[in-house]
Amino acid sequence: ENGGVAAGQIRAGDRRPYDCTTGGTFQVAAVYWDTYFGITDELDVILQIPFILHTQFDNDSGLQGSDAGLGDIRFGAQYRYLSDPVVAALFFAVKAPTGNFTTDEAVPPLGEGQWDLTWKALIGRSFGRFYAGADIGYRLRLTNPDTRINVGDEILVNLEGGVTIWKWLSFQTGGDLLWGFESEQAGAPTNRPRRWVMHVRGTFNMAFHERFGMEVGLRWPLAGEGWPADPVFGIAIYGRTPKLWDFGG
Repeated sequence: ENGGVAAGQIRAGDRRPYDCTTGGTFQVAAVYWDTYFGITDELDVILQIPFILHTQFDNDSGLQGSDAGLGDIRFGAQYRYLSDPVVAALFFAVKAPTGNFTTDEAVPPLGEGQWDLTWKALIGRSFGRFYAGADIGYRLRLTNPDTRINVGDEILVNLEGGVTIWKWLSFQTGGDLLWGFESEQAGAPTNRPRRWVMHVRGTFNMAFHERFGMEVGLRWPLAGEGWPADPVFGIAIYGRTPKLWDFGG
């Protein structure tokens, strides 16, 4: 007993870090709206709006909480400067801290709380029914204004390949690595774990029509630290509008 409270319990107003080693769980269900708007044949503008339908955590120490709402919005552009036989492009995106970020450990945050800037170089090539691609990038993560923590920049590496099985069905697989640098606060390392993860993934793409289709995929973390350890299952419905000058004949 400690002041009338048994060890392992917490009182209202107490603050303790979330510790998944105490038998805790963390669950998220979200919907993402992704828009690619073609300015020219080579230049696309990109917008992603996440809606967190439900996020919840709890552990054996008694700490638990849930929330829902808008997540962190991302916007950017991709420019293709080569198209045949090798496709090559440059990508830039900004993540805005629009999701609710809180330091209240009884409420899971809906966003990360800081601005991110991401640069990538992408390359790929088709080989008949097969294709292969790769990209490498760098993510600059600015200081979180609420915690005053520099959460650490990240290096991004991705390798992928795919095959067309039938005219309307294809399969893509690949692996990616996210390697984060150590977090700092006032120039000194923090006690936060370095964020890194290595994933493998597989996705089936079903094109029901020339203008819409569906993707079903699974992303599985092989190793990492400071990252959820369970696989992520996703379903995407996608569509493509006609060119603006196609309207009205």
